[in-house]
Amino acid sequence: LTIYLGMLLQALPFLVLGVLISSIILVFVPATFFEDHFPKSPFLGMAYAICAGFRLPVCDFASIPIFNSLIRKKLPVSAAVTFLCATPIINPLVMISTYFAFGNDFKVMALRVGFGIVVSLLIGLTFLKTKTEAIVLNTTAVQIVCNCGILEGSLSTQKPRTLKEKLGLVIANSQNEFFAIARYILIGCFLSALIQMYLPKSWFTSNSSNIWIGSLILMVFAFVLSLCSSSDAVVAKGLSSKFPLPATMSFMVFGPIMDIKNVILLSAQFKKQFILKLTLVAATITLILVPLTLSLV
Repeated sequence: LTIYLGMLLQALPFLVLGVLISSIILVFVPATFFEDHFPKSPFLGMAYAICAGFRLPVCDFASIPIFNSLIRKKLPVSAAVTFLCATPIINPLVMISTYFAFGNDFKVMALRVGFGIVVSLLIGLTFLKTKTEAIVLNTTAVQIVCNCGILEGSLSTQKPRTLKEKLGLVIANSQNEFFAIARYILIGCFLSALIQMYLPKSWFTSNSSNIWIGSLILMVFAFVLSLCSSSDAVVAKGLSSKFPLPATMSFMVFGPIMDIKNVILLSAQFKKQFILKLTLVAATITLILVPLTLSLV
């Protein structure tokens, strides 16, 4: 119960922040904005998504609602996926928490940000030819019914003309999206707490000195723990006494991208095939790139 409530207290503030940003995008950003302003080149689009990730102080709890809004705004899937994967790792809040968790070690922070960018771009590349229709499951939950971005079930189906009307829609949309998503946070946190309590710790401590096995162990650990990316560096620092740097870095790169909580949260509105592909691609790229690069440095 303590673990479960602790995870909820971590998750809910960031979920609130995420749905607020999501609703602001949906209400204030016209449906044609990204078509008009987003780079036409898929590669420039992914670079644009990385820059957006640097500017948003949100973790993985908050990035999924924003990712959903970007997909509904017809952002290229590759760019939206890049944003989803990069933002929880490279945003200012996570950078600062990583820096202080490792005793003001700029190198660890820089490595985490660097790997976060590269891994996210490589994941995005695997979705270059993916269409929005191929990944979206629930098209009615946040269906846009007009170009101003009003959601079905909001206060009004008329295009808002005043700031007051728009702010009212932001609040209404935030409420709708929060209660739609919160149930999945509750389930995800509960399952993660059960696993943490009853999964033998010996599963994670054997062969920890090997960088490849250690990295795989800590990636599984990150998936199970479902930590907030703004606080997982503290746990990684504690693990660094038993695991080599490539393993703890894999923990800090893969965990924010995909864990139990994120899988359940994504399953509310996206197809299982997309979630499975995203999980496997993220795990494969992280497991190969991070240990290999750090072993050569």
